[in-house]
Amino acid sequence: MMFQLWRRATPLQRLQKVFSIGKMLNELVRSDIRRRYPGATAREIELRLAARSLDRETMIRAFQWDPLLHGL
Repeated sequence: MMFQLWRRATPLQRLQKVFSIGKMLNELVRSDIRRRYPGATAREIELRLAARSLDRETMIRAFQWDPLLHGL
């Protein structure tokens, strides 16, 4: 049934669904970060989220934040 819904969806609807799933996954990761680091600021949560997708050098260059020192 789910495959039928995907087949009938327009390209725009499919793209919106993919973005929605991505947003939901990011919220789940943020929730895990808040659980693991209860004192984390909003910026730190976003940095830890970004560090899961970006390499260490990029994190340091772009945000002056080293995931090896601060943790994921």
